[in-house]
Amino acid sequence: MDRQPSVRKFDALDLLTREHDAIKQRFRDYERLIVRRGNGDRKAEIVGDICLLLSIHAQIEDEIFYPAVRYALGWDDVIEHALCEHSGANELIAKLDEMEPGDDDYDATVAVLSAYVIMHMDEEQDDMFPKLRVCGMDTAALGRKMVQRRRVLLDDVSLVGLSQSRSSASP
Repeated sequence: MDRQPSVRKFDALDLLTREHDAIKQRFRDYERLIVRRGNGDRKAEIVGDICLLLSIHAQIEDEIFYPAVRYALGWDDVIEHALCEHSGANELIAKLDEMEPGDDDYDATVAVLSAYVIMHMDEEQDDMFPKLRVCGMDTAALGRKMVQRRRVLLDDVSLVGLSQSRSSASP
């Protein structure tokens, strides 16, 4: 029996879609916690997961994925817009990093980040990904580069001693 991983496991677009799904799930987890009036420690844990997942995801897109898209499709304006959206998300992540779960604007800031990021991810999946599928880009090779970079970034996180588990940071 062939034990080689499926091509889809390393396909860049499938990888990004799985990451999008994992991030959206953590936002849903947070929303459920709000409804149940969950405690601050649990809020902080989920927001920490969200922020780590988003930070790694955005860094991989910025360093590897978007340059490849720019090269394949010549979409300078689209990529610049996506990079600006990442910058806006990073600002919200930094704001959350300064806040405590009991702060008045904490839940609202998470909600704004959620709306902002989910809209961005949906745009990528609905507009960008289908065009990339038909342009002939080697998404398997690109995905392998992205997986390697993710491993390095996760190793860096564990080296600085953040309380993030690898299981929650990998989609």
